[in-house]
Amino acid sequence: FMSEFISSVKENGDLRHLRRLTFFEAYQRACSYSSSDNYAPITVDLMQTALRVLTLLLATAGRSPCNATRTLALVKDVKREMNGLLGAKLSSQRLCFNCASMGLYLPVELLGYLNDGCVQQLQNLKKAPFLFERADQVHQLKKHVMVWRPELLPMQADGIICTLSGSSSKEIVYRNHSPYYGRRERDGSIVIMRLCCRKKMLEKAPTVAFYFGVDGNHYVPRWASVLNN
Repeated sequence: FMSEFISSVKENGDLRHLRRLTFFEAYQRACSYSSSDNYAPITVDLMQTALRVLTLLLATAGRSPCNATRTLALVKDVKREMNGLLGAKLSSQRLCFNCASMGLYLPVELLGYLNDGCVQQLQNLKKAPFLFERADQVHQLKKHVMVWRPELLPMQADGIICTLSGSSSKEIVYRNHSPYYGRRERDGSIVIMRLCCRKKMLEKAPTVAFYFGVDGNHYVPRWASVLNN
């Protein structure tokens, strides 16, 4: 999906590949046909079962105080129970990251325990000019980055290291969309900020409220009604 999407953007200079869908809706539609693990069809029953299990996992985790051990266990449980719908550990972490950012079952404090670190960081940092030799050197670099920039969350520090160790990096910002990010305050608390595209200013992200069980409250993506068209 990403290869076709990027090729279309490069060729046409617009988002016509998405048709009338948002990027996330188009990606969901693509994922409904093949799994990233074995390219097997994903049935509606499989998706519904996985979402029920995911809801239970998140709700259970959200009732307990956050710490590194519980967060790691949650990420592993999500990866194991999603029946191949998530292709990697990183996908599980980002799913938890997004839910905690919105306050969906998980508290925002969970963001302080999620890490992106991977073996590829060390492989890249072994090259000049860094010449790292051991994984603990990467951990030391990450600690230094977080001391240098105390407002950063662990996943953001990992992102800086990936920028240093990767061959190239680019940021994509869509017009008329407000970028969101997490930030650690001086008192250690974590807040979600956004750069409002309308006001052209940085502000705290508005609180999102979820009223479960209320008729007409749930979001239904447009692709759900056009899959057979």
